Amino acid sequence: MGRDLHGFALGAALWLGGCAAGADGGPAGEVAISVAPLQLDSLTDATYTLAVYNGASQLVWSRSSLRSTAFGDGAGSLSYVGTCDADSNPNVIRLTLEELEGSGGPLPVGDWVNPTPIERTFPCVADEDVAVAFELTVLQRARQGFFDVAVSFDDVFCSAKLDCCVEEGGACTSDIALLHDDAGARGTTFVLGFACTAGPFGDALTTLCLDDLELDCTDPEGADAFDPPDLVLSPGGDPAGNQCTAGAMGACTDAVTELSAVQADDLLYQLAVYRGTEALTSAGVDAEKVYWNVALGVRRPAVAGCRLRARATADDGLAPALTLGAIPADRVYPVVVWDADLGACQAEPLTLNDPTAAVRAEYDAGGGAFASCFAPPGPPTPPGERQASCVGLPTNATWNTVDTITQTWSGAAWEPTATAVFDATPSTTECRFRCVDNYAWSGAACDPIPNPPSLATLIPDHGSLGGQEETLLWGAGFVSGATVTIGGEPAAVVSTSSTVLRVIVPAGLVDGLHDVRVTNPDTGTVTLVGGYEVGAARTVTHCRASGTTTVSTAAYTHAFTASECYGALPPADAQPGVGWASSTDGILTFRAYAGATPSERILSKITGSRNYFTTSVYLPASNAILCSSTFTAGAVTSMTRTFTAADCGGVLPDASYVGVIQRLEPCGGAITFRVLDAGQGGPGVFFASTSTVCATNSVLSAVYYPRADVIVCAKAIPTVVGDGLAQLDFSASDCGGTLPDVHYAAMLRRIQVCGGAHSFRSDDRFTAPGASVWSASGGFCAGTFTAEVVYVRL
Repeated sequence: MGRDLHGFALGAALWLGGCAAGADGGPAGEVAISVAPLQLDSLTDATYTLAVYNGASQLVWSRSSLRSTAFGDGAGSLSYVGTCDADSNPNVIRLTLEELEGSGGPLPVGDWVNPTPIERTFPCVADEDVAVAFELTVLQRARQGFFDVAVSFDDVFCSAKLDCCVEEGGACTSDIALLHDDAGARGTTFVLGFACTAGPFGDALTTLCLDDLELDCTDPEGADAFDPPDLVLSPGGDPAGNQCTAGAMGACTDAVTELSAVQADDLLYQLAVYRGTEALTSAGVDAEKVYWNVALGVRRPAVAGCRLRARATADDGLAPALTLGAIPADRVYPVVVWDADLGACQAEPLTLNDPTAAVRAEYDAGGGAFASCFAPPGPPTPPGERQASCVGLPTNATWNTVDTITQTWSGAAWEPTATAVFDATPSTTECRFRCVDNYAWSGAACDPIPNPPSLATLIPDHGSLGGQEETLLWGAGFVSGATVTIGGEPAAVVSTSSTVLRVIVPAGLVDGLHDVRVTNPDTGTVTLVGGYEVGAARTVTHCRASGTTTVSTAAYTHAFTASECYGALPPADAQPGVGWASSTDGILTFRAYAGATPSERILSKITGSRNYFTTSVYLPASNAILCSSTFTAGAVTSMTRTFTAADCGGVLPDASYVGVIQRLEPCGGAITFRVLDAGQGGPGVFFASTSTVCATNSVLSAVYYPRADVIVCAKAIPTVVGDGLAQLDFSASDCGGTLPDVHYAAMLRRIQVCGGAHSFRSDDRFTAPGASVWSASGGFCAGTFTAEVVYVRL
């Protein structure tokens, strides 16, 4: 592309024949009309219409089909003299460009944009000549092809766009993920791009001018859509790059102006500006293409209700058309206009002759200056810096961490290289990649790691803002030395097995969901997205313990430690329900203790050392009603004790509550039992003993919780005669349609076996919830074994 600078000499001035007087026969003057040559390559002719009107808007004269080849130099210039009406001022000249012609005939109308009609006002003076000059700048479709230009005017070539997505085959396929949001991840980005060149031969200085970007989000379709806008974004920040702290747009007052109640932070998370000269060539020399891109980090769906508007143009430093960044008042000049619905925009190219296009070329009358202008300090050959996209990403790899870098010309090459290399250390200045999870770099490729770990769930899967609580990670393939992060922060690993990792949740995690990541020493990795939630302190605590008694007594009390309660003891006022009470020799009575020392007591029918396992579930006292009764039963083998309001602190639980066992101590033993709700002869407790209940005091305690907060599972199955274990698993139908998963803890509500039950458990096993009983003597009779268990979310 060469420069096509034409002279401004006019052809011979011609007199318009006809009446020399004004429209009403008054005194006449003369007007000498000139049109400067059009700066268009391969132009051979231009045809115009001229018309003069007096101050009363009456037509003085008009003339059509005035050809440049007849009244000018053939390159679009025109010189014409006619009369004007000195008796009615001011007069107006209207110039209309009818047609452009090249060597192949008339230029297609769709290939250029007509800047006319244009009017000029002038005073008509009797018996004197008045000169009126027009300088037209015509937009036309550019066809040079050495870079993706869309339009040209004078000797300036420009492209523009608004990219709201990645487009393939004419349809959006994905969001653009360029800028980093306030969470540190790449977020949805819209890009406004503008690039021009005034010539590739080093004799021009390309200047770009860009107005502030305006967003209207309150009435984007109204008549006053941008008068004023809701937000104004400045593209002129220096230095270029990110203009704001991510997620703090309202405080970014140098670049963001809020003009209404609309909050910038609700719509945007970042504003970035990139300016420079691209390293493109034409005919072996630098094209000197200057670019100005504005990237908007947008928040969906809020930004979908907004409309974006901006305006830009370019100038040639050899023959500047702009004055201090403004279009002169007597000139109509090409501009690029962005006018886009941000809820519907896609990949929007620069378009000619479409007044509805989101990015379009049109004309602007002279007026105020553009907000910012940019011209590189002389045509760099080559430029000192450029943005380059990283290349060479292998299969099963990802960038670590950027895919675009800034390169500097060393005098012999662009550095650093844009060809990516494997490097596990992240970088924002070099092109690096790492292998994706469960792939390792072999030196030539990212190969799969054999037997990578898997992670199913965490128990519990939530905790308090303070952290430092314990949780269990359930999965498979864990090995010694495995590390864990929660929310990106290291979690201390307390113990490791192939299926369970016991870890301490790191302190300082913010409120919300956090990813949980396990990495084996061989870099095998698994991530459970949103696997752990931080919020209010846990209201339910599950304590469990096992061991061997070392005292020669029938009764044994185990005090729970914090580690046995997932790192945090329950509050002192929490009320417990018994989950599991068993020992090798059987259990006769049991009790779950609350208070400052949460614990559980079990009583074996024989003395001596024995293995035991016990659990208690502690719920907030604010939701619980505790009922307790101490009495002397006398010589009976079974009985029902109904609670009174006085037994329950004055509030008797109604049918909206469901009860669980907290304490069952008949001095002679307890073999079967059941908590009664209102409407079942209760609230109260039924129990039966294989031995006579002694005459001393017995204690029954039950805790009632709102039925809406728990899941109740019940099942009855035939039992087998003889000593041993009876076990069942609950199905969803046993639990009212909702089967509790591993995040629920179980509490005892009913165990009834006609032949006796010496140890028992309500089961929240990883595989399936259920219950079981074990008889040490007497055997199970051939009746029915019934179990009820209450589950609460941890």
